[in-house]
Amino acid sequence: MPALTSTSAIGITAAVIIAATGGTSLLAETAVPGDALYTVKTNVNESVRGSLAFSTSAEAEFKADLALRRLGEINALAEEDRLTSTVRAELQQEFEANAESSVELAKQAGEEGDSDDGAEVMSSFVLDLGIREETLVETGKTKDAVKAQLDVIVAVIHATRREAARTEKDLRVAAEAEVEAESDVTVEAEEDINAAQKLITEIRSTTAKSMKTSAEVKAEITAKLSDATVKLNDARTEFSAKAYAEAKALAEQAAKIGAEAEVMLKNTFNARSSVESDSSVDTETNVEVEGEESVDVESSVDVETRNEVNLDL
Repeated sequence: MPALTSTSAIGITAAVIIAATGGTSLLAETAVPGDALYTVKTNVNESVRGSLAFSTSAEAEFKADLALRRLGEINALAEEDRLTSTVRAELQQEFEANAESSVELAKQAGEEGDSDDGAEVMSSFVLDLGIREETLVETGKTKDAVKAQLDVIVAVIHATRREAARTEKDLRVAAEAEVEAESDVTVEAEEDINAAQKLITEIRSTTAKSMKTSAEVKAEITAKLSDATVKLNDARTEFSAKAYAEAKALAEQAAKIGAEAEVMLKNTFNARSSVESDSSVDTETNVEVEGEESVDVESSVDVETRNEVNLDL
């Protein structure tokens, strides 16, 4: 739920108001246009409340509250036979502006990934608008002099309720999609963390057992793996904090660093294998040369033997 609706936020608001103005601001809460304390209510109290709205959804709720306060003032003035067409028009204009702002802020909260809180704000707004609408209808039944004016504002409230209800519905759908998306990211983040851990473990083990890797290269690979482990631990921390997208990104970085270490290890193996292969070729060439020399010697012996036979004959 948005912070503005919490008990702690309400307590903070009251404390700030009292500290700023003593008890005057609390008395001003019931003021309506024309009362001496009305400017304290709108310029001080409401400004303080607005300053405590720290998120977009909280701002949406604050604007909804302002809209509802203007409706309450219209009804209070009507009951006291103090509602004029001019004052009603001014309060209606403020109501519409704040209501529209609330709806737009709730939509913005949804765009920021806070659809659930935005939907809750709109749900409460729709409910409270319904209550205000019924109250004004009932007041109009007993106040014939202002019934026509109240009918106008009731129609505006009804239209506002429909818009807020549509926004709530859209945000509910978006909230469900956010939950599904978060679930997917959660699974992906966990898989990436496990894959990075497996890669780091395998490379570390292979490096330690390798007889073909120099101490210098082993040290470089170990340093790489240490960097990868730091990223992996950061990924686990973010995962524990339910920051799954951040955890996934860090796990991918850990895997990338681990892959770099793997390439270094493979390059060492390839280089050693190439040297051994060249050495083997040189050995085979020497054997072939020695074989050819042996054949030449044997041929020479055969010639000498034949010559001796001819001499005997």
